[in-house]
Amino acid sequence: MDVLNQTLVEGLAGRAAVVLSDAGWTVGQIENTALGAPSTTVYVPTGLEDDADLLLDAFPMLTRTRPAFEGLDPAALTLVLAEPDAERVVALMEQTTTSADPSASPFALAADAPDGR
Repeated sequence: MDVLNQTLVEGLAGRAAVVLSDAGWTVGQIENTALGAPSTTVYVPTGLEDDADLLLDAFPMLTRTRPAFEGLDPAALTLVLAEPDAERVVALMEQTTTSADPSASPFALAADAPDGR
């Protein structure tokens, strides 16, 4: 999973990446971007729809998904943090993982981690 920061808030993608990693997701790229997403969005490559469903179940504050497009990694979900909701979304993600029981993670019982995480 790649995490891209489309805001002026320094370190926001890194904060989200820590939360995702702590929840069992493998994070690849963590960087700034200017993709033009109108709000925080999870871009989903063809074939990774089930992974996206798992991500949205674990982090219900991630409410906007769109198909991935050329230029994004076709083998990974891409989370683009964008205004106006990026800071709120990351704060809610942080609260979710600090209050959650790690054994309740959908990945705690999975024999194999899904691709793209």
